[in-house]
Amino acid sequence: MFRIECFCDDAKLAKLLWALSELGAYNLSSQPVADNTKAKANGAASGAEHQRRERLAQGALGVSRAFLDYAGKHKLKEAQAAQLREFTVSIGWSAVSYVHVVHMLRMVGVLEVKKGTSGTTQVYIVRRDTKGLEQRAEKAQQKLRIKSRERSSQRRALARSAGASA
Repeated sequence: MFRIECFCDDAKLAKLLWALSELGAYNLSSQPVADNTKAKANGAASGAEHQRRERLAQGALGVSRAFLDYAGKHKLKEAQAAQLREFTVSIGWSAVSYVHVVHMLRMVGVLEVKKGTSGTTQVYIVRRDTKGLEQRAEKAQQKLRIKSRERSSQRRALARSAGASA
């Protein structure tokens, strides 16, 4: 006797249950689960790997343009964390990377914090002004590179000091 667990799309569930019952399986049950097939660790989304590499290569400019397209499609004038997570997954990044995406979009000037909002209820105003977007994105990308180098040098210094004290 064996127990089998599997996942399937809701469109295929009826066929799967029928086929299993025809093969003699019993005590069949189904239960809905969250669909996590789109977002994978480190932003490797199924079917979106090429898009992801392309956007990472373009950096802040690529993410900004993608967000402006997304905001236009979904008619966003304001955005909250849940909507920004959806966008982050739609470009092939992990949902928890939305903080990095928000940081990039704010540096470029595509998002502004709405006055009077903070913390978990923070609301961002979407600025659709594309004038000078390339220059703002390049400056933001340079700042991100500098911060990344600073963090790397800090990590190396910590590793050296930990190695010397051991």
